[in-house]
Amino acid sequence: MFPNVPFDLRVALTRSFALLVSFAAAMTGFVVFMQIGDLDGLDGFDWFRGPLILISTFWLGWGAVQAMMGLAMPVRVPPPLTTPIRGRTVILVPVYNEDPVATFARIAAMDADLHLAGLPGQLHFAILSDTNDAAIAQAERHWFTHLVAETGGEGRMFYRRRTTNRGRKAGNIEDFIRQSGAAYDYALILDADSLMSAATIAEMIRRMDADPRLGLLQ
Repeated sequence: MFPNVPFDLRVALTRSFALLVSFAAAMTGFVVFMQIGDLDGLDGFDWFRGPLILISTFWLGWGAVQAMMGLAMPVRVPPPLTTPIRGRTVILVPVYNEDPVATFARIAAMDADLHLAGLPGQLHFAILSDTNDAAIAQAERHWFTHLVAETGGEGRMFYRRRTTNRGRKAGNIEDFIRQSGAAYDYALILDADSLMSAATIAEMIRRMDADPRLGLLQ
């Protein structure tokens, strides 16, 4: 949309268009609701529900318009980057009562793939545990020790289990960013059952390196 317009202005115009269409849909829903309510006379409850219809329709319309615009826009697949990796990255793996054998096996597989790809040592793993089952927590510590010994991960693999589960996994990630985030340029957040190739990890880091304005990459 707006292909011949500078990027910043194109973004502003696209967002303005999405807001306008969403607001038009919201107003249409509001007016239709109030007209139907007026058939037997509007009361205080109708005037209370009307603004809620307006807000909810706008929110739904905003998501729908963005999805439709995404379908209408051409998909541009950028060529893979081959530049050296500069950013220091931590791979965060939050866990909560998951099977530690499977979790640490996936981490070991990703670490092995990173080594085969010849990626530099600025990629660290941090396992952030919120596990509240004592037996599973003990198994996590055991398999983490085994993982570090097997991979030579001393100094680049870390395990931390919180005693309080404030905010659950998101809170654990927040705590890590507050306490240790300054040591890294980027954080790659995976689920306990995630398995990502070294090529994909490297490509994501290179794309972050290439665009200092890029704040979130999925």
